[in-house]
Amino acid sequence: MEERKDVMTLLNDEGKEVVVKILFSFVVEGTNKAYIVYTFDSRSEKEVVDVLISEVDMETRQIKEIPEAEIATVKEYYEKVKNGLINKEIK
Repeated sequence: MEERKDVMTLLNDEGKEVVVKILFSFVVEGTNKAYIVYTFDSRSEKEVVDVLISEVDMETRQIKEIPEAEIATVKEYYEKVKNGLINKEIK
Protein backbone atom coordinates (compact mmCIF):
# COMPACT_ATOMS: atom_id res chain seq x y z
CA MET A 1 0.00 0.00 0.00
CA GLU A 2 1.35 3.44 -0.92
CA GLU A 3 1.85 5.89 1.95
CA ARG A 4 -0.30 9.01 1.61
CA LYS A 5 1.69 12.21 2.00
CA ASP A 6 -1.31 14.09 3.35
CA VAL A 7 -1.89 11.65 6.22
CA MET A 8 0.52 11.41 9.13
CA THR A 9 0.64 9.65 12.49
CA LEU A 10 1.75 12.05 15.24
CA LEU A 11 1.92 12.00 19.02
CA ASN A 12 -0.45 14.22 20.97
CA ASP A 13 0.42 15.95 24.25
CA GLU A 14 -0.46 12.75 26.13
CA GLY A 15 1.97 10.70 24.01
CA LYS A 16 -0.84 8.87 22.20
CA GLU A 17 -0.68 8.28 18.45
CA VAL A 18 -3.19 10.25 16.40
CA VAL A 19 -3.73 10.10 12.65
CA VAL A 20 -4.19 13.51 11.06
CA LYS A 21 -4.78 14.79 7.56
CA ILE A 22 -2.19 17.48 6.77
CA LEU A 23 -3.63 20.39 4.81
CA PHE A 24 -0.35 22.30 4.64
CA SER A 25 2.71 23.13 6.67
CA PHE A 26 5.03 26.08 7.15
CA VAL A 27 8.07 27.28 9.07
CA VAL A 28 8.05 30.67 10.80
CA GLU A 29 11.19 32.62 9.98
CA GLY A 30 13.06 33.84 13.01
CA THR A 31 11.91 30.98 15.22
CA ASN A 32 12.58 28.14 12.75
CA LYS A 33 9.65 26.30 14.30
CA ALA A 34 7.56 24.04 12.08
CA TYR A 35 3.78 24.18 12.11
CA ILE A 36 1.13 22.04 10.52
CA VAL A 37 -2.43 22.90 9.59
CA TYR A 38 -4.42 19.71 9.94
CA THR A 39 -7.73 18.03 10.61
CA PHE A 40 -8.86 14.80 12.15
CA ASP A 41 -11.22 14.67 9.17
CA SER A 42 -14.25 14.68 11.44
CA ARG A 43 -17.23 16.97 11.22
CA SER A 44 -18.97 18.92 13.94
CA GLU A 45 -22.72 18.93 14.45
CA LYS A 46 -22.95 21.79 11.94
CA GLU A 47 -21.12 19.69 9.28
CA VAL A 48 -18.04 21.88 9.57
CA VAL A 49 -14.58 20.31 9.45
CA ASP A 50 -12.48 21.49 12.38
CA VAL A 51 -9.04 22.73 11.28
CA LEU A 52 -6.21 22.99 13.80
CA ILE A 53 -2.72 24.51 13.81
CA SER A 54 0.04 23.08 15.99
CA GLU A 55 3.77 23.30 16.31
CA VAL A 56 5.30 19.93 15.43
CA ASP A 57 8.69 18.39 16.09
CA MET A 58 9.28 16.43 12.89
CA GLU A 59 11.98 14.23 14.45
CA THR A 60 9.79 12.95 17.27
CA ARG A 61 6.44 13.55 15.49
CA GLN A 62 5.23 15.29 18.65
CA ILE A 63 2.45 17.88 18.38
CA LYS A 64 3.14 20.85 20.65
CA GLU A 65 0.85 23.60 21.87
CA ILE A 66 1.70 27.00 20.43
CA PRO A 67 2.99 29.32 23.17
CA GLU A 68 0.67 32.27 23.85
CA ALA A 69 3.41 34.75 22.86
CA GLU A 70 3.67 33.17 19.37
CA ILE A 71 -0.02 32.81 18.47
CA ALA A 72 -0.35 36.14 16.63
CA THR A 73 2.76 35.43 14.52
CA VAL A 74 1.57 31.91 13.67
CA LYS A 75 -1.88 33.22 12.68
CA GLU A 76 -0.23 35.82 10.44
CA TYR A 77 1.89 33.15 8.70
CA TYR A 78 -1.14 30.87 8.41
CA GLU A 79 -3.10 33.58 6.60
CA LYS A 80 -0.18 34.28 4.24
CA VAL A 81 0.29 30.60 3.43
CA LYS A 82 -3.45 30.08 3.04
CA ASN A 83 -3.62 33.00 0.65
CA GLY A 84 -0.62 31.74 -1.32
CA LEU A 85 1.69 34.62 -0.43
CA ILE A 86 4.42 32.34 0.92
CA ASN A 87 4.99 28.64 0.44
CA LYS A 88 7.22 27.02 3.05
CA GLU A 89 6.58 23.30 3.17
CA ILE A 90 8.15 21.02 5.78
CA LYS A 91 10.32 18.32 4.30
